[in-house]
Amino acid sequence: MDSPEQSDLLQPRPTALPSITVQELEAQCQDLRTLLHATLVALVALALALSLFLAKQMRMVRGELSEMRPLIHRLTVEFKQKEPRMKGFISALQAYAANNREFQPTLDRYRAAVPEYFVVPQPVTTAPLLAPNPTNTLAPRPPGR
Repeated sequence: MDSPEQSDLLQPRPTALPSITVQELEAQCQDLRTLLHATLVALVALALALSLFLAKQMRMVRGELSEMRPLIHRLTVEFKQKEPRMKGFISALQAYAANNREFQPTLDRYRAAVPEYFVVPQPVTTAPLLAPNPTNTLAPRPPGR
């Protein structure tokens, strides 16, 4: 019943490990050392490449920064000159909104964007600015029901 192909599969396997010589172990250890050294050299090369890339990026950013400093300084000076007029304009808008309540929602939309320019605190009121129009009104019920 056993074919010659199956007899190869059913052969008992040796349980003892083949003998490994000391020279083979030393060769394997030397191969592992070589792999470790190659890995460390590759890691050092990668770190060096990354350092060179970051140094180049730093030089580029410093160059751009030195070009932008005069522009930023000029914009800062212009802003400091125009800021009092901006605050005056917002104060005028607040005074207008105090007299014309229909303008208040428009002004409130911009209050969150530039809160430092709204110098007059908003009065707290419990009444809504615009009363909602009910769309689903029911007829009043007669008393007793």
